[in-house]
Amino acid sequence: MDISTQQVHLIEANSKHIAQSLSFLSEKKVPQSIFQSPNIVVASFLRWLFEADGCAFGNGRGRTSIQLKSRYSELLKDVQLLLLYFGIQSRIIEDNLCIRRAFDMILDLFLKKRIMLY
Repeated sequence: MDISTQQVHLIEANSKHIAQSLSFLSEKKVPQSIFQSPNIVVASFLRWLFEADGCAFGNGRGRTSIQLKSRYSELLKDVQLLLLYFGIQSRIIEDNLCIRRAFDMILDLFLKKRIMLY
């Protein structure tokens, strides 16, 4: 299907309540409500986040790396803190190989026994 012939649906809502409820979408950090949620909710949030924006790969030497890439350091710091709730250590590193965006950072997880958590 040609992109120019695809239908687009637009929903417009003029409501302060909806705008306030969805304001977290413009913030590139973990919503405060996630920090106050039970572990099962936090785990689901992390699972969704890594499924959407994460990657996993092996380096050929028996080590698996799971990473989350973002240009927003606050988001990565928040995710790093949530991972610590489960005893998962990680580090935030600058992505020197990134060509498209100069300021990307990667949250790299140190995994030994924790892969099965998710």
